[in-house]
Amino acid sequence: GGYVSGPVGLVASWLKIPLVIQEQNAFPGLTNRTLARRAYAVVTPWEEARQYFPTHTRVVLAGNPVQVTTTHTRESARVALGLDPKIRVLMVTGGSQGAAALNAWVTELLPELQQATDWGVIWATGSRYYETVKNVVDPVIEHLPPSRFRMEPYFYEIQTVYRAADLFVGRAGAMTIADCQAFGVPAVLVPSPHVSENHQAKNASAIQTRGAGLAIEEGQLVGQTGTILSLLRDSARLSTMQAAM
Repeated sequence: GGYVSGPVGLVASWLKIPLVIQEQNAFPGLTNRTLARRAYAVVTPWEEARQYFPTHTRVVLAGNPVQVTTTHTRESARVALGLDPKIRVLMVTGGSQGAAALNAWVTELLPELQQATDWGVIWATGSRYYETVKNVVDPVIEHLPPSRFRMEPYFYEIQTVYRAADLFVGRAGAMTIADCQAFGVPAVLVPSPHVSENHQAKNASAIQTRGAGLAIEEGQLVGQTGTILSLLRDSARLSTMQAAM
């Protein structure tokens, strides 16, 4: 679906080789919208994407592919991560590169965490931010038990983290959402404002419409902290959102 697929798909069409497109996002990119006219079929997990393709496109609804390899239960995942099995776990990540806005939000959240006993955070800052963030938060977290707070540059065993989590906070990329769906983790999705055609916002909106999560703009995240923590503590609502996810 990236732009490099454009000429390859076009040549396939010229050579009469059947072309099947897999569109991961709720809003398809320009390459896929253009190639769809020549495609045998377009496969997408989003009914919302159908409207952006030419009228006679054969659209097949099927989820983005995720291979679940972990054998952990929720409890064993928490033991493996050193987290308290009895608390609510908030998982936060901006992906492999991290996200400055998410890191700033968790930093602001830490005083609330110090006052709490019923929830904890497992947080991947992104490798490029880790040392800077660590220097800022070390004085704040020195009294937090590791069973309620863990900070990493990157989640190398991310499926274990998904299995342990009660609520996800992070970007709204297609495969991030697919992981949340695969593990049934409700999500607070904060779309990146730096992606083409703002497609993450449409992904997040689709999840919110299904009742599986919340869509919050980056600039509104700090103001929604109370909403997020209330959700984390609301067993009935979390259960409903988990089923929807």
